[in-house]
Amino acid sequence: IDLQDYIDLPYNEYHGFDFGKVSPSALLSVKFDGEKTFYVRPRMYKPMQEMKEGLPTELLKHIKTKDVLVVDPADKENRLDLMRNGFNVLKANKLSGGGVFGGISLVQKFNIFYVYDEDFEDEYENYEWEVIQGFNLDRPVKENDHYMDALKYIITWLSRYLNIK
Repeated sequence: IDLQDYIDLPYNEYHGFDFGKVSPSALLSVKFDGEKTFYVRPRMYKPMQEMKEGLPTELLKHIKTKDVLVVDPADKENRLDLMRNGFNVLKANKLSGGGVFGGISLVQKFNIFYVYDEDFEDEYENYEWEVIQGFNLDRPVKENDHYMDALKYIITWLSRYLNIK
C-alpha cells in the first residue's frame, strides 16, 4: 500500500522489533483493521553496530517511547536497556508448543498489506521452509528473516492482547 494510505488508516499503531547486532535490527509498525487484515510499515533495517548514537536514539527517529514496542524475548540485555531509556517494551509471546512454525502459521491466517520497502519485500517473498532430501522440516530457513521475525512478534502479541481468533 502507499505510505500515505497507511498513515491515513484510522487504526491504532503497534511496533515489532527484532534485535540484530551484526545482522540487521528490524523495526516495523502495524495497524490491524479488527477483522483479518494487518497493514505493515517497515521502519528501520540496520545492524546495532552501525548505530553510532546507540539503539535508543535510533529508535526515537521512528517511534515515541510511549508507543507499544514488542521485541524479541531472547535478548534480555537490549530489552532492559530500552526499558531503562523509557521505552514501553513488551516481550513477545512464546507460542505454547507452536514455536516458530506456530508463529508463521498464525501470520498466514491474516491478509497482509505493506508499504513498499526493498528489504521487507525481499524477506517476505523469499521466506521459505527448510527442505532436506525432499522432506519439508516445518522450520524456516534462518536467513534474511529479521523483518519476518518482527512481524511474528507483533502479530503473535496482538493476537493475544486483542483476543483475535
